[in-house]
Amino acid sequence: MRFKLCAVLLLIFISFQLDAVTIKLKDSVVVRDDNIYLSDICESINDKNLLICESPAPGTKRIIPSRLVEIRLKQAHLRDIKFEDSDRCEVYRSADIVSDEMIKDNILEFLNKNRPEGVFNPEYRFIKLPGKVYVKEGKIRLEVQAKNRKINFYGSNFLEVKVYVDDEIQKNINICVDIESMVEVAVAAREIPRGKIISEEDIFLTLKRYKEIPKDAYDKLELLIAKRVRHFIDKDICLTPRDVEIPPVVKRGDEVTLISKIGNIVISVKGEAREDARLGDKIWVKNIQSGKMVQGVVTDCNRVSVGGNL
Repeated sequence: MRFKLCAVLLLIFISFQLDAVTIKLKDSVVVRDDNIYLSDICESINDKNLLICESPAPGTKRIIPSRLVEIRLKQAHLRDIKFEDSDRCEVYRSADIVSDEMIKDNILEFLNKNRPEGVFNPEYRFIKLPGKVYVKEGKIRLEVQAKNRKINFYGSNFLEVKVYVDDEIQKNINICVDIESMVEVAVAAREIPRGKIISEEDIFLTLKRYKEIPKDAYDKLELLIAKRVRHFIDKDICLTPRDVEIPPVVKRGDEVTLISKIGNIVISVKGEAREDARLGDKIWVKNIQSGKMVQGVVTDCNRVSVGGNL
C-alpha cells in the first residue's frame, strides 16, 4: 500500500512539473530499445515512465506526430500542454546488420563440419541471399540447420538460418544451396580388351564430378581386381558392374572331376565341361567313362557335384 501511494504521489509530482512546461519535440532521434518514451523525443524531459508507442523495426524509422504525444499525455491525466516549434519527431531505430557474408560463412562452416568421408572438393552455389538483415543491437549468433536433416552433397539443400541477438531469436532466414562435389572412382588406366582379367595395372582411382559419373561406378579397386571385362573399355572410362563379371572357374572343354555322393559312398569320375561356369553355377558335363551328359553344380576349380546322377 505504501509503495502504491508513493507511486501516485510521484505521478502527481511529475504531472505538476510537466503541466508547468512547454513540450518541444526533437526534430529527429535515434532509439535502441523496443519502446519510445516521452523523454526520448522531447527536450528537457527525463521521464522514462510515459510510453508513447513502440519503436520501429531495427534499421527503419517512423514519424511521431505531436497529436499522438498529446493523446498519451491526456491519458496520463496531463492537461494544457503546449508544443513549441516542431509538430513531429522522426524516430530512427538503431540496428546491427547481418550481412550476406556472415550468413555464407556460417553456412559453409556448418556444411564443412557435416561433410562425410568420400566427398571431395565441394562447390557451393547460393541460390538467393537476403542482402542486409537488420536486427536490434546486441550480441549476434547464427544457428544453421538442414530442413531435411540430411545434407545432400550432390544436389540442392534447403537450410534454415536462425538469427539470435543476446540469445533471443530475431529472424528465421531460409536459404537454398546447391552443392556439387567430387567423388573417388575407379577408371581404366589404359584400353582394356574384352575378356581380359583385370590387374592393378589396368585401373586407378581418380576424382570426378558426381554428376559426370554413373551412380553405380566402382570406388574401390579391390572390387575390380581379378574380374573379367565383358566388352572393350576405353582409357579413363569409369567402371561399373555392367562392365565386368566374375571369371569362370571352369571353361568349356576343361577336364573336371565329377563327384557323386550316395549316403556315405563318394564316387569320382572324369568329365568334360560343356560350357563356362562360375562357382555355384549349374553346368552340363559329359561323363567321359560312360559318355552320358549330366548336370551338376561347380563347387571348386574343376570340381562338379552331380549328386547321385552319374
